Amino acid sequence: MFYVVRVASKQERVVSLILEKKARNEGLKVYSIFVPENVKGYIFVEVDEESTALSLINGVKYVKGLLKSVISFEEVKNMLTIKEAEEEKINIGDIVEITTGPFKGENAKVTQIDEIKREYVVLPLDVAISLPIKLKASSLKLVKKQGEQ
Repeated sequence: MFYVVRVASKQERVVSLILEKKARNEGLKVYSIFVPENVKGYIFVEVDEESTALSLINGVKYVKGLLKSVISFEEVKNMLTIKEAEEEKINIGDIVEITTGPFKGENAKVTQIDEIKREYVVLPLDVAISLPIKLKASSLKLVKKQGEQ
């Protein structure tokens, strides 16, 4: 059964990682933790009993509570989105094109990656003063992998 956990908006991924770690450390019987991208402020946990879900969320930062209603796998399945094509992995040192914002169309080099937030710190290449910029993955397009000519 899937239980719905209310969390602070934009903290869904952080909370899911905390819940995963807590479940492993305490030996809780948690089958899955699901963070839908199109539903903000909620996480779904698959457990056998409500008491397990309550133990899991007890004392976790950013958790606002547990909804009393249980949802079925079919309802969760409808929330899943299927990606058409797997996006190419961007690594540190790769050259990317910025696709949004004031630096749109500029090439930049990736210097840092935050995989949880899917944010990249890049340095624009063809500008007078190169300042680091933090951008989401959706704002970047891979141009050249590190080491390619």
